[in-house]
Amino acid sequence: MKVITGTVVRGKVDLPPEALVDGTPVAVLAPGADAPVQLSPAEESELEAAVNELRAGRFVDGEDLLKELRRRSHG
Repeated sequence: MKVITGTVVRGKVDLPPEALVDGTPVAVLAPGADAPVQLSPAEESELEAAVNELRAGRFVDGEDLLKELRRRSHG
């Protein structure tokens, strides 16, 4: 799983050409125009720490997580 940013152009999300291959399923999260995202200082610190963990390579791949959850639910 990865996070990619893009821009809406004529009702479609425009991403860098190399970002995803055709047919890749995606989920889109968008802030409301009337409700910008505002974080408390504690939330900002938590987000910054999480980003640093990701940059350091300390995370569980989304597909691996789903496989593990499925294994646990059937086992």
